[in-house]
Amino acid sequence: MLFNFFPPSEQITNTGVKNLCYGLNFTQSLSSLTLVFQLCKSINDEGAKELSCITKLKSLKALDLNFYACTKITNKGFESLASSFSSLKLLKELKLDFGICDKICYKGIQRLCLSLVDMDKISTIKWNFKGCFKVTDKKIKEYLLELKLKSLKTENIILG
Repeated sequence: MLFNFFPPSEQITNTGVKNLCYGLNFTQSLSSLTLVFQLCKSINDEGAKELSCITKLKSLKALDLNFYACTKITNKGFESLASSFSSLKLLKELKLDFGICDKICYKGIQRLCLSLVDMDKISTIKWNFKGCFKVTDKKIKEYLLELKLKSLKTENIILG
């Protein structure tokens, strides 16, 4: 199932994200989810926090979240969203695009990596944090390798 909020619109707000999460409560058998909020500049930490509703999607195997250029999302919202990933025990593939979200820094990335520690099934991680000047590819890869995720091969960490 694909939820794609495109074309980009500043009219999509935290309320829209909240309503989407309400709908996701009725689709708990979902195995794949793609959400594109690219350039939705009205979404902030509150909207990112609302998406922690994905913890209810226990059968999710693939998750793709695109918040490219949602510049109002800070570490606070990112960490709240990232902490929800740890409950997705069947997740195999995680794609995140937070390019140009320049208020995200190492603390948020570290929280994200920690949320993946007990995820035995994850095999592919694709992340874009370009334009997040407080985050570097080297540091992300370092965090991931420190965690020694059993199922993750280093060649499957795709940054950029």
